[in-house]
Amino acid sequence: MLVAGCTGFIGSALAARLRRDGLSVVGVARGLGTDLASPEQVRDLGVFDVVVNAAGRTSVPASHSDAEGFERDNVVAVRNLLDLAGRTGARFVQAGSYVYGMPRTLPIDETHPIAAHNPYAASKIAAERACAVAHRDLDTPVTVLRIFNVYGSGQRGDLLVPTILAGIRRGEIRLADAAPRRDFVHVDDVVDAFARAIGWRHGGCEVVNIGSGRSTSVAELVDLAVRAARREVRVRFADRPRPTEIPDVVADVRKARAVLGWRPRVDLESGLVDLVRAEGAEGAVP
Repeated sequence: MLVAGCTGFIGSALAARLRRDGLSVVGVARGLGTDLASPEQVRDLGVFDVVVNAAGRTSVPASHSDAEGFERDNVVAVRNLLDLAGRTGARFVQAGSYVYGMPRTLPIDETHPIAAHNPYAASKIAAERACAVAHRDLDTPVTVLRIFNVYGSGQRGDLLVPTILAGIRRGEIRLADAAPRRDFVHVDDVVDAFARAIGWRHGGCEVVNIGSGRSTSVAELVDLAVRAARREVRVRFADRPRPTEIPDVVADVRKARAVLGWRPRVDLESGLVDLVRAEGAEGAVP
């Protein structure tokens, strides 16, 4: 099978898991010399039974300043990979994201209306639409995993959990807003969901939420991380909420349980304990 984005946060963990499971994996990524937005380069990758796309750009702030780049990497690249899957008869598994905008109800299931809350979300919605078109026109079986707030070792440093860990190492955490609540899911659970989705044989275009099914505030997350580090850390919140802030997010994961036999296994508390150790934040402050 092909794993696009094999050097990224989720993709690298997924490729390692699949190889441990004894599966043959071909990994591609821009850092390895493959431009997924180039139709010619993607067309020459080969023939696969499954194409998994864990590539793409994920920074919401960057999406505001480079919407065109996000369109290229998150939409054009997906179309090229879908074309590859369609021409070779492969099943397709897409790394989706939170695309629900301001929730109307909690928890949020897959039938909830989608909304582009920012250019990043707009690119992920466009990618999902490309998946639906590929299924309609090429009869490609597609599974989109709508991943909520993933965290774990090796994540990009400007995201919330790595920012908290960096603050623990400094002895001071500074964040804008303590109140927002998010559904945090460990990367190991996300990888397990991908592995199950790869093995799920269906003939449709399916979307499945992947989250923990509970929400945690930024303040609670900081408290859990600091307690996991077992150090004294100064914590400061600027009480500066974003104008378009979503107050609470909870994933309804009943469909994942029903169709994938999946459930989150890493609770946030133990996940943070392991992460603090892995990232060298435990006992970092004298």
